[in-house]
Amino acid sequence: MFTFDYCIDQDEVWPIYISGAAAWPDAAFARNFDPAALKADPAMAFREHALRPNNALVFNGSSQWHYREPKSSGQFCNLLFFHYYPAGCEDLVHPLRWADCTGIAELRPLCDLFETL
Repeated sequence: MFTFDYCIDQDEVWPIYISGAAAWPDAAFARNFDPAALKADPAMAFREHALRPNNALVFNGSSQWHYREPKSSGQFCNLLFFHYYPAGCEDLVHPLRWADCTGIAELRPLCDLFETL
């Protein structure tokens, strides 16, 4: 649910882009996922964050889209990630349980996608 992204060392800054809070995708969105369109959507309000060694960033990884562009061959960035979810939220980190734990039957097709992966 929450991600603590810590930069240990790097040969140059490798920005991470994080959106504003976003609604969870539905099954149709997942089936037609287009990363380029998502990145270009002004409604996502992506912001660049440039971590340097000994810098960290905390964000809500389950409700904010996030990505990094690929690094060039031979470049490096050593990162450490901590993922946290509050007690009582265990079912929310297991996609196959989403429809049952939320009572939202419309999530079942999304759960079905995870079963095929």
